Formats: sequence, C-alpha cells, structure tokens
Amino acid sequence: MNCDPIPSAMLRAVCASFRRFENIGVHLDTETVATLLRNLRMIEELTRNQEEELEIRAEMLRIKADRPDPAPLAYTGVIIPMPRRRPALRVVGSPDGGDAA
Repeated sequence: MNCDPIPSAMLRAVCASFRRFENIGVHLDTETVATLLRNLRMIEELTRNQEEELEIRAEMLRIKADRPDPAPLAYTGVIIPMPRRRPALRVVGSPDGGDAA
C-alpha cells in the first residue's frame, strides 16, 4: 500500500504559500523560497514514482494479456521478465565517500 502524499494536495499547499504574497509586492524570504523549492522537489519525486508505478502496472497487464497463466511456464523453465523500478539516484563512486578501509 502506497502511503506517499498525493501530489495534487502538495501542489495546493505550494499554491497557498504563494497566495500569501499575491498582490503584496513583497520579495520572498530565503526560508520561504527554500521550503517551496523542497516541496516542489518532493512533488516531482512523488509524480515520478506514480508514473513508474503506472508503467509497471501497464507492463504487468500486458504480460498477463500475452500469457493467460504464467505459472505453468515458470515450472518449465521459461523465464518471464518482470518490470521493475528505475533507480532514482545514480551514485557515482563509493557510497561511503571512499574513506572506508
């Protein structure tokens, strides 16, 4: 079960934050800008996760449509490729910073 916040609800919160400054002519302070950017990055990540989930579900439906019952094929040694998530972060170099002995 997915417990992530809904991106549309987060977008409403970001819009509400901007509405406070609407028609005031005031510059946003640094903390407010940082919070808004953090929320927008989170919305982007959640949206990407939901898109990947939809792609996985579509692929599973395609596999199910191609093969009515994949279980007997697995018993005969036929390998059925299953869809998987793409990694969101690509770590370059050693994950511990290269200081490990």
